[in-house]
Amino acid sequence: MSRQVAACFVLLLSLVLTACNAAETAKAFPNPTVDTPLASASTKSKAVLSGGCFWGMQAVFKHLRGVTHVTAGYSGGSADSAHYEMVGTGTTGQAESVEITYDPSKVTYGTILKIFFSVAHNPTELNRQGPDEGTQYRSVIFYAGKEQQKIGVAYINQLNKAQVFSTAHCYSNRSAQSVLCGRRVSSRFCGASSSQSVYHDVRRPQSGPFPRTLP
Repeated sequence: MSRQVAACFVLLLSLVLTACNAAETAKAFPNPTVDTPLASASTKSKAVLSGGCFWGMQAVFKHLRGVTHVTAGYSGGSADSAHYEMVGTGTTGQAESVEITYDPSKVTYGTILKIFFSVAHNPTELNRQGPDEGTQYRSVIFYAGKEQQKIGVAYINQLNKAQVFSTAHCYSNRSAQSVLCGRRVSSRFCGASSSQSVYHDVRRPQSGPFPRTLP
């Protein structure tokens, strides 16, 4: 077992423990004050987010109501560097990411960001998530357009103003934490190889501790 795989196992274990209280966490977390209303007709939209090991992110979002598919991959670097071993060096500019395909008539982009910040990762950690260190594990929202950018910037400002991430939330010595999530226009998303993208499903079947559908 490689060091990176072992680290991802530790991260997944922490997500398992978090999932036990996921519903309560999501309820306590503020809804975005800036968001788009639910669409009147079923269609497809995409969101690309980075927040640590992509297996952990994938495991969370695949259970969100309205999400039809979650692909693990990389964003932020060139296509020729989108390989697990290369990205693991932390020198490619890539970030482990997930591309979330969702139906905007069932879930809004703001709700996806709420799950991203409240359940999927800790946005106050810089260039790391738990035991995973390096810029490839940084927290980033890759905007697909001006509407996603407006919602993302407004929500980060809302969370920082409300000081949502306190000592109790982030196990920090500081009295309050700020969201360190980066924001940038979406670059090309490159899906991971099939062996990497299905790793979590093969090792941890769907009957695991994550709820089948998040609110």
